[in-house]
Amino acid sequence: MTFKLFNKLCSVTFRLGVGIDMSFPEGEATWITKNGKDVEVALFSGFTLLLPYLKIKIGNCYIIEDV
Repeated sequence: MTFKLFNKLCSVTFRLGVGIDMSFPEGEATWITKNGKDVEVALFSGFTLLLPYLKIKIGNCYIIEDV
């Protein structure tokens, strides 16, 4: 589930893990969809919180442009 929160994207997903971790990625590769059909690779910059069975990400995604 993804939604906007304070002009940033917030994503909450399930995971198969029980550890607790937090990270601040500056260029983590992630999959995004446009219009619910096209799948592309983008860079995620923000905050990731791993909780038992949950992954919460808050930040921005940037599409990589070909030069």
